[in-house]
Amino acid sequence: MNVSIPALVAFALAAIAPAQQNLANAELHTLPVQGNVYMITGAGVNIAAQAGKDGVLLVDTMPAALAPKIAAELRKLTDQPIRYIVDTSMTADHAGGNDALRPFGATGATPVAGGGPTIIAHENVLNRLTTPVTTKETPPLQRGLPNDE
Repeated sequence: MNVSIPALVAFALAAIAPAQQNLANAELHTLPVQGNVYMITGAGVNIAAQAGKDGVLLVDTMPAALAPKIAAELRKLTDQPIRYIVDTSMTADHAGGNDALRPFGATGATPVAGGGPTIIAHENVLNRLTTPVTTKETPPLQRGLPNDE
């Protein structure tokens, strides 16, 4: 079988393009897990949410483009703010919505300067989000980073 490199690249780009376009049209669904624990699913990614009387804990945040839809799903569960976000990876489908969900975070009695949720992650997630991969690369933006010390 003889496949050209341009054909492979075109196939790969065609596979990626619908996934990016689908974010605007993505539908999120909230599924009960147990008690006040839920799974929000859609666009090929999942996050866990625990909605308590003191606020919401999220495990991962999906891509930033889905933040308004995530907030709408959370409002169906509670009127409490997001208190904590736990990032399990540095990739956009896990931590991409951190900064975009900041306005839905706690204010006032929060340990985060300026308000917003406390973002928790393994030290390596923070290292990977703040360190350029190559010496020629510009360091990443410093928003939505883990802030729990």
